[in-house]
Amino acid sequence: MDFWDRDNVLTVDTIRKEIGKLGPLIPVDGEAKDGPAARFRLKGAAGELGFIGPISNHFCNNCNRLRLTPEGRLRGCLFSDNEIDLKSHLRNHCSDEKLRELLITALRDKPERHSINTSLFRKCQRNMAAIGG
Repeated sequence: MDFWDRDNVLTVDTIRKEIGKLGPLIPVDGEAKDGPAARFRLKGAAGELGFIGPISNHFCNNCNRLRLTPEGRLRGCLFSDNEIDLKSHLRNHCSDEKLRELLITALRDKPERHSINTSLFRKCQRNMAAIGG
């Protein structure tokens, strides 16, 4: 049974609005963009909040992530089943050049964007907990 339904998506804007009832969300400035999260803090609270909205707030054009699965496979996008087996190469003592080649391949083959809400969308074979994200 497929549970995906766009009408059931809780958007980042809705979540921010609800959390904002606790107080104003203050953007966290940072020199380096360390990922797709829009980061905020609440006055007087410890820590930060990071919002990632791949469905309601596309960030694909700014995504700088590769995921390493628990099985040692490198994945360019959470919404793609394409993976590169790093573990086998590393266990077989691959050269630094081979490792570099594999990483460049992962970056080169990273999808430009996911295809959610299009006719091209295919549900991933693994859930997010099995991917590492």
